[in-house]
Amino acid sequence: MTAAGDASHRVTAAGDGSHPVTAAGDTPQRVLVVWCPDWLGQDTEAGARAFEPVVAAVEGFCPRVEVLRPGACAFAVRGPARYFGGEAALAAKIIDAVARCGFACQIGVADGMVAAQLAARAPRPTGLRRLAAGRPGAPE
Repeated sequence: MTAAGDASHRVTAAGDGSHPVTAAGDTPQRVLVVWCPDWLGQDTEAGARAFEPVVAAVEGFCPRVEVLRPGACAFAVRGPARYFGGEAALAAKIIDAVARCGFACQIGVADGMVAAQLAARAPRPTGLRRLAAGRPGAPE
């Protein structure tokens, strides 16, 4: 279970841990997942160290990046997407930044962590895939 509190230490939002929640309720946040398929099977300390440059590149777009495992990281996308011109523009910038580190990546954006992970891992050419209301590729 995850929970968010306010200054008086009262719980203002809670969830089961499967996706980030907003303070307005248990509505899932829009999440962006960066997945590097080159890290398959590298859940070791060396694999984690090798992933640090990718995380640093992604942190250039959002300082609150959650490393899910070596090869995958995520962050709430709503604010960064507004700042960088939308989800597709942000995804393109992240793909370029990760490529400069020498790795290919796929990006998935969806309402909730699980759906964003599924979108990122969907078989397709490197790029962005969005899920909205259960419909692949729905507009922003």
